[in-house]
Amino acid sequence: MYSTRSMFSVHVNMLHIRLGLGGRRNLSTQLSDYNLAFCRSRTLRSPFAMPSRLPRRLRSFVRCQRRVCSTTTVPSSSSSSSSSSKVDTSSSSSASNAPPKSPKLSKSSTSPITILDIHRKYRKGKKLSMITAYDYSSARSSDNAGIDMILVGDSVGMVVMGHTTTVPVSLRDIIHHSRAVRRGTKRAYIIGDLPFGTFLSVDDAIHNAASLIQHGRCDAVKLEGGRKMVNQIKAIVDSGIPVCGHIGLTPQTASALGGYRVQGKTASAALALYQDALALQEAGCVMIVMECVPSTVASYITSRLNIPTIGIGAGSGTSGQVQVFHDMVGLFDKFTPKFSKRYAEVGKLIESVVSEYRTEVEEKVFPAESHSFSMKDDQYRNFLELVEIFEQPTSTPEPSLRTSADLPHLGLDGQPSKSLPDVSPYHISSPPHINGTFAPSPSFSPQHYCDLEQEPPAKGGVVANEFDYLFHPSRLRSFPPTSPNDYKDYEAGHVALYGSGN
Repeated sequence: MYSTRSMFSVHVNMLHIRLGLGGRRNLSTQLSDYNLAFCRSRTLRSPFAMPSRLPRRLRSFVRCQRRVCSTTTVPSSSSSSSSSSKVDTSSSSSASNAPPKSPKLSKSSTSPITILDIHRKYRKGKKLSMITAYDYSSARSSDNAGIDMILVGDSVGMVVMGHTTTVPVSLRDIIHHSRAVRRGTKRAYIIGDLPFGTFLSVDDAIHNAASLIQHGRCDAVKLEGGRKMVNQIKAIVDSGIPVCGHIGLTPQTASALGGYRVQGKTASAALALYQDALALQEAGCVMIVMECVPSTVASYITSRLNIPTIGIGAGSGTSGQVQVFHDMVGLFDKFTPKFSKRYAEVGKLIESVVSEYRTEVEEKVFPAESHSFSMKDDQYRNFLELVEIFEQPTSTPEPSLRTSADLPHLGLDGQPSKSLPDVSPYHISSPPHINGTFAPSPSFSPQHYCDLEQEPPAKGGVVANEFDYLFHPSRLRSFPPTSPNDYKDYEAGHVALYGSGN
């Protein structure tokens, strides 16, 4: 049997390893001292007796170790070769009855992939996998499947946005979809495509690549073109941004190539592709996509490069493969490229599901009780009572809009008056400001009625009397007006009666 002090030493050393030295150097040093003092002591009564000098914050850990050891039998030296330990039958029986767990990826496989990981896998001779994704759901599914790289390509313009080419796609579109892909990705390496016209000059290439990294949260950028794009690629790489090249069929300039045609079918064309690949590698590309290239040419170029090549319609001799997500699962039905393999018909499945949903809605099968929410009966009765009270007519109707003829004649003191002057001496015209305060004009003026901001006069110009300014006598604060608030009351009444026309 192991000695008592050695068992405690093992567990304390385990705690020592868990704590580490970062930020807890004093605690770790104290623990080592206690471990040494305990090993020298021979008077402990139990295997895990707690030293009196052990810090209070470590005692809970020691108690936990006691519970662990109470369910574990320490093997003797003679039987250690046959088995390391025996767990009690209760725990083993419960573990056997537990449902099987799905396999989980190791810690190294769930950590984010970097360009170093990709190059390490390439040097080991393992194939690299890349797929396009444009939203959270497709990115999450691809990431959970263990894909190495996700490309947010400008093909989103055709398979998602409905364009006939990739040319209409803007940088804002790529950034929008890249952010959604990032939210659905935890480990895959994300590459964003620079759309058509965003890297025509060196300055544009640097600025737009930086925007795609900063706002789109991509790990690298991809741009189409061979030797003509060397200066742009060098500038982006010098800015600290990884670049993925793209040669062969470049969809952004397909019209200049005569359409979507296989590239490099002649000796001179194949040599041009080889020269493009060497130039991109020399410019600093971390990998190169080759699209619609003869498999023999793609294999030869791959063998002569020191960086990975990703093929799409370039045979199996490349370092990896890339496919369009919607082509693989059958979501894009306009056409199927020759280089694409359709693994499922998700589009037809979705159509059948939606058709079944429509039928159930029309036949009142959906939603069922299991898809609905309930309410307590007493609360529903209270709700009906409140609705009944709410729908009862009010006892006092709201005041209706009346003209100046319906309003009582009031004097200057607010009391009913039998006579009124034809023209009010308190007619306001361009009210002056005295020390920042409002003051009415003391004399009559034939000018138009204006407010404090000198807006156009109300309909009718000069008004005959002060009641034409009023909406209702109860709205008045004081008469004649002595403040901007009084003035606004007159203005509101006038607009209500005559409108706000010029």
